[in-house]
Amino acid sequence: LARAGANTTACTSWTSAVGVPSTALQLSAMLPADVLVTGGQVVAHVRATNGAGLSSSATSNAMNVYVSPPGLGRLIVQGMSENVSCFLNDTSAIAVAWLPDEESFLPGTAAYALSVIESTSEHALLAERLVISSTNATNVSFAAADGVTVRFRLVVTNVAA
Repeated sequence: LARAGANTTACTSWTSAVGVPSTALQLSAMLPADVLVTGGQVVAHVRATNGAGLSSSATSNAMNVYVSPPGLGRLIVQGMSENVSCFLNDTSAIAVAWLPDEESFLPGTAAYALSVIESTSEHALLAERLVISSTNATNVSFAAADGVTVRFRLVVTNVAA
């Protein structure tokens, strides 16, 4: 594993069983500390050598390593980004939208998980659930006691390209 365009900075070796063909090989390697601190691109380089000393090699495409966590610009509930009050009945759905801080995770994508929590007890009225949305918005319904104050919690996770 190496920084793109640089010499190898972390490596590991293994031996396969003689005469056992492999259709797939999976390898885990630790990233060098400087890559984890500064980010950048890394490539994987694999070289195979047989018992007669012949070898072949392959290098992967560059992979991005991101060190800053993705961010959220703003969470919008019922069209408001400040405190909002609304009345719910059994069929009400709350519109939740968010404005991501795109710079923190481009060119990767992001996965979002939304939950609704009682403000005073941290009791989850809507357990954290994955929100798959290309529009950065969703509608949620949940059961709450009369007059309860809730918070919407959105967790964004970077999924690097």
